[in-house]
Amino acid sequence: LHEDTAKSPTHLRRMARRTSLILTLAVVALVSVSYFVLIQGEMSEASRVPVVRPSNHKWAVKLDGSTNPSQLAEELGFYNEGQVGSLANYFVFRMKEEFQFEGAEDRIINALINHPKILWNEEQIPKKRVPREAM
Repeated sequence: LHEDTAKSPTHLRRMARRTSLILTLAVVALVSVSYFVLIQGEMSEASRVPVVRPSNHKWAVKLDGSTNPSQLAEELGFYNEGQVGSLANYFVFRMKEEFQFEGAEDRIINALINHPKILWNEEQIPKKRVPREAM
């Protein structure tokens, strides 16, 4: 009787389904573990290597009309590099060298961004220019 059930089509289908289920679970487990290891590697790599973005420590700002730009720049830890072209109330502020380190830089930038007399601001990030190739 046992030999007959072992060879029956119903028994073979059950065994095939079990085997398929076991293989599927094994693949899912392998993929999950691989993903976890990959993410952990990226996270630990990211924590070891600081992200360095280009900066020239300059900000374009728009001030309300009643503000003295040089006085405000000095108050915030910046130099006023002057008006942007002929745009009224738009100026370029450059961060003082003594504040260009982690921690102090963040405080200075937050003060600039949140100052009530500054209506708009944008960090001026240098762009890498590459000449076009001849066709």
